[in-house]
Amino acid sequence: MRTLFNGLSQLLALLFIALASPSALATLNCNGPSINVNQAPYNVLPAVQNQNVGAYDEDVLRTNVMTAVVARYRIEHGPRSIDPGKTFKITYKNRTKECGVVTGLTGSVAAVPIPGTRRDAPGDGMAVENTSVYLRQFNQNQANQLHGTYQVCYDYYSNGELTATQCSVQVW
Repeated sequence: MRTLFNGLSQLLALLFIALASPSALATLNCNGPSINVNQAPYNVLPAVQNQNVGAYDEDVLRTNVMTAVVARYRIEHGPRSIDPGKTFKITYKNRTKECGVVTGLTGSVAAVPIPGTRRDAPGDGMAVENTSVYLRQFNQNQANQLHGTYQVCYDYYSNGELTATQCSVQVW
């Protein structure tokens, strides 16, 4: 019962923060696993196959895909491999991306999108996504800039397909 209460209180707190201050959640680093729904085993999930959901679709559709993907991730990597409160990056079928946060271990809503983290699909040819640019843009608008460490990841694309991801820890 206590675990259920803790999980419920975390979910309510997350929803309150999301409604009260979307920019506060946008500061979360998307430093968990990167999940591409175009690759096995995620590409066979009914939530992925039966819908063409992208980062700019309705929250409820994206939440449905994220919940299915997190459940499948746990099947592949273990039930506690991605705990509540952890973030992850999802690449949708149309190659748009965003970060999600895990809200629970079970249930019809186990993950939700993080407001302000949507990214367009890369263009044809070679493209690189640099997360440090987003952090600098965020910090320019803050009265008290954030200091500490963060993870910078570069996603490398060739002909519109993700070919590699390289991450490093940076000090701000």
